[in-house]
Amino acid sequence: MFFGRYVEWRSRQLLILINIAAALLYLICIQISYQFINLDPSDRIAPLWLPSALSLSLFFHFEHKILLGILGGSILGAIGVLGNVSPLVSPIPFLLLAITFSLADIIQPILANIWIKKSLAQESISENSTNGLGDFFCPPAVQNPFIRIKTTLAFVQAALLAPLSSAILGAGALAITGVIHQDKILFSLITWWLANALANLVFSPILILPRFRTGFKISHKKLEFAVLILAVLTVSYLTFIKNYPIAYLYLPLVLLSVFLFGGLAANLVVAWVTMVALGATAKGYGVFVQVFQTHPLIFLQSFTGILSLTALVFTALTQEREAAQNALKKMIESLENQVECQTCELVTARQRLEIANQELEKLANTDPLTQVANRRCFDRVLEGEWRRLLRESQPLSLLMLDVDHFKAYNDFYGHPEGDKCLTQVAQALTRITHRYGDCVARYGGEEFTVLLPNTNLAGAVQVAENIGQIIEELGIRHEASPIQPTLTVSVGVASLIPSFSDSPQTLVEQADQALYQAKAQGRNRRWVYEKSQ
Repeated sequence: MFFGRYVEWRSRQLLILINIAAALLYLICIQISYQFINLDPSDRIAPLWLPSALSLSLFFHFEHKILLGILGGSILGAIGVLGNVSPLVSPIPFLLLAITFSLADIIQPILANIWIKKSLAQESISENSTNGLGDFFCPPAVQNPFIRIKTTLAFVQAALLAPLSSAILGAGALAITGVIHQDKILFSLITWWLANALANLVFSPILILPRFRTGFKISHKKLEFAVLILAVLTVSYLTFIKNYPIAYLYLPLVLLSVFLFGGLAANLVVAWVTMVALGATAKGYGVFVQVFQTHPLIFLQSFTGILSLTALVFTALTQEREAAQNALKKMIESLENQVECQTCELVTARQRLEIANQELEKLANTDPLTQVANRRCFDRVLEGEWRRLLRESQPLSLLMLDVDHFKAYNDFYGHPEGDKCLTQVAQALTRITHRYGDCVARYGGEEFTVLLPNTNLAGAVQVAENIGQIIEELGIRHEASPIQPTLTVSVGVASLIPSFSDSPQTLVEQADQALYQAKAQGRNRRWVYEKSQ
């Protein structure tokens, strides 16, 4: 709680200091504006009223928290200005004018900021606001009004229309108190309005934009920046010292500063032109004095106001273009990321699908017990090798073997041991047939096949002998066998060169017949198919 009270106390202190600083700045702006006195000293009207820009900017940043500072500066400034009026104003009109001027100075920025903030709220621009004084004085919801055409035009409307209230009150009060003649009311109202509006258009953006860190973009354009400054100084010299009618050259320079260095640089160029032009014209120099003999400052105000309006509009256009480009770039990057992610997902899914297909293919072609090829796989491989060797006219051999007295083995040892026995036989066959293209398959029950591409009959017989030998070397006990106490196999051998008159089934039938003969001859034999069979 103590810390909270301390923070509140410090915030109040800071707020008081800010209001005092605002009042002092207001007085300084009045003194600067008073230097641009009208060409006709009897009018005593400044063509540029800088306090208007200051109050609009302060209200934009601090809102009602800065009210006392502006009011205090306005009252002191009004007293100082009215004290210099000749002849001196009597006390009651003096008090009336001071109060009216102060009210006008307060009403104008309030109306302008209501208009601007309403437009910003409607647009809901997603622009972060930064401020070193903290959220207590400058709420982060405040947004940059110069990054959209719509909000920029709303600022221009507020800058132009709000000073009408101040001009009407001020000119009316001057007329009522007799400070100005009746025939001067319209002229006073116009000059008062133009002075405030011009200050709002030219200097308020300079005081508002730094809050949003829209600094100069000159880090890689120092030469261009130097050329721009030289060009502005040259045109200013030729226009307001040498009286050459080339003020129109300011327009391309302002546009160039917008495109190269941003809105703040363009507004600073306009501010420079305004100060130089008003100072020179007030002293009787410059092309506007030469061309416009009657009220040259009014035409000069109009010129600088249009120049400022051009800078603001083109700044908003460039900001909107950059925002659109950035949004498009982000959208493209987002789409690219999405496509990349989806591509990765598709690749991963495809890899998983390929693995799954391989697993399915393996399951579809592998005998689950012995882990060698099944009957389906054997038929497919036999068909393929038959076609290949038919083209090459090369021999194809087939061994068909049967575990001798396997039913008796199952009955004696049980089915689990029988499954284990078949697995051992299958793995032994795979160790013998190690050539690429050889295929060991479980043909059914205790029958196995060994397909030997590019192998003649002699080679097939040798493989069959090797099989019989290796099976015996396994030493699998078979006490229920009437042949011998260890496991044996019978093998039928068939070999031929594929031809159009035969088919793969021919080779299978021959091997099967040979196996039948091996079993009929007492088992544990290798029997070769012969046509006489």
